[in-house]
Amino acid sequence: NVSSVAKRESDRRRAKSRVNIGAAFDSWRELRSALGIKTDPELAFFLLRQPWLMWSCSYERAH
Repeated sequence: NVSSVAKRESDRRRAKSRVNIGAAFDSWRELRSALGIKTDPELAFFLLRQPWLMWSCSYERAH
């Protein structure tokens, strides 16, 4: 069946970028809702662009 092959391939590609956040999942959903962000990738991108995170990452690399 062509559609099942396509679905397996789609699932395989999606699994490569999947991140398990375990117990933080409910907090993630609450934050996403509170910020009015529609998708998980949009929330991840939003958080990664935050200045405090960029400073923290730069500091860790320097020390």
